[in-house]
Amino acid sequence: MEASHSVAVSPDGSTVYITGNATGVTSDADCVTIAYNAATGARKWLARYHSPGNGGAAVVASPDGGTVFVTGSTSGIHGSAYLTIAYNATTGGRLWLARHTGPGNNPDEATAAALSPDGSTLYVTGQSWRAGWSSDYATVAYSG
Repeated sequence: MEASHSVAVSPDGSTVYITGNATGVTSDADCVTIAYNAATGARKWLARYHSPGNGGAAVVASPDGGTVFVTGSTSGIHGSAYLTIAYNATTGGRLWLARHTGPGNNPDEATAAALSPDGSTLYVTGQSWRAGWSSDYATVAYSG
């Protein structure tokens, strides 16, 4: 696995989460998220999302410790898009997945994520391209 792109710790300090890229089944990169026991270093779970050109750029743990959110980029029909995945923090099971493509249908890349203090809203931000190949920032909010 390549160097991790982001690290987060569960609210109670018992679990460390990392996300980044790893070579997948083909030469494309997978978005990989791993949970480790903070005291022993033992791996709790590994979640791998495979689709062309994926990469995890940020990981955030919910305040209640129940969900881990990962964001980065994924390739698709219209170039790359924001990729955001919610995982069950205990099992690593995927809860939901969302993609966001900017209005220019050009390469978009999420680079950071943050949760509201109560954990009800996830904010994802990064670079988004408009028509004509001019870039801008775009922030997307996901509830619950």
